[in-house]
Amino acid sequence: MLNANDYKTGYEHGLEDARADKDKRYRFKGLSWKYWLNSDYASKTYIEGYDAGYLDAIREKNIVHKTQEIKNEIPIYENNSNLLTNNSNSMSVQKLQLQLQKLQEMEQFLGQLQQQFQQNIKIYNDKMFMLRSSGMPEEVCNTYDQRYQMPKVQNMSKMMQEIQQADLPYIKKNIVAIQNALQAAK
Repeated sequence: MLNANDYKTGYEHGLEDARADKDKRYRFKGLSWKYWLNSDYASKTYIEGYDAGYLDAIREKNIVHKTQEIKNEIPIYENNSNLLTNNSNSMSVQKLQLQLQKLQEMEQFLGQLQQQFQQNIKIYNDKMFMLRSSGMPEEVCNTYDQRYQMPKVQNMSKMMQEIQQADLPYIKKNIVAIQNALQAAK
């Protein structure tokens, strides 16, 4: 008799209500005999279960909905066939023009980011040179250089390389695909 599980009951009711698009309602609290013996604990347990079930069902709905949305959206383009749909050509053209604009902005941003990394590396190296020339002990400078400066410069250089070899080619490929689709729509 002590196995009555108000949390589980609440959880199941919460799932049912959320799946049925009903507002939260704690209508079944007190189903077990424990409610009458210790109503505060049983009620609290039921409500916690109900809230958890309700939240899980809402999450479940949103995940399914978002998955369906993602499947229906036009992806970043590996090829340019079917970029325009027959049912709403003008809306598709507008959407493609907006996507083209955003990709071009991203391309510009990545170019600026590479420049910033180059400037930061130069500034970092200049500051290190100033430390050395100001009379800082060579051992301190070498330790700092090996432990801190070199790894940071290597990370910035690696990011610049990844932007150049991966990010920009991918962005440019999609810009060309969208431009081709827009040209075909004219």
